Amino acid sequence: MKSTPPASPPISARPREASDVLALSLDEVRTTATLARLHLTDEEAGRMAQELSSVLGHARALASVDVQGVVPMTYPVAMRMPLRADVIGPHDDIETALRNAPATEATFFTVPAILPGSADEE
Repeated sequence: MKSTPPASPPISARPREASDVLALSLDEVRTTATLARLHLTDEEAGRMAQELSSVLGHARALASVDVQGVVPMTYPVAMRMPLRADVIGPHDDIETALRNAPATEATFFTVPAILPGSADEE
């Protein structure tokens, strides 16, 4: 008869060490918000820093779980994942695809730069 190992305490009941908490700075939250085109007040940025740090702490706890021997899966139930052939199908020509674009350059869509240091930065 196999013996089962004792159950681990729930993650929330485990004692936290200082290294378990990954705190985001307000600057990191503001930079991320800017990239996501979100406008946060100082109060919202502070709250987001705490909430996102908590989420990262939970992710770190999950990363420490021993999954040796656990088969990776895409869905919680077995599913057949049929693949289709990778063939080119009907598609718009370049002129049709670009016709309603607000801005283009040659045969490309032009989008505003959002990363610091980009050539078209305002």
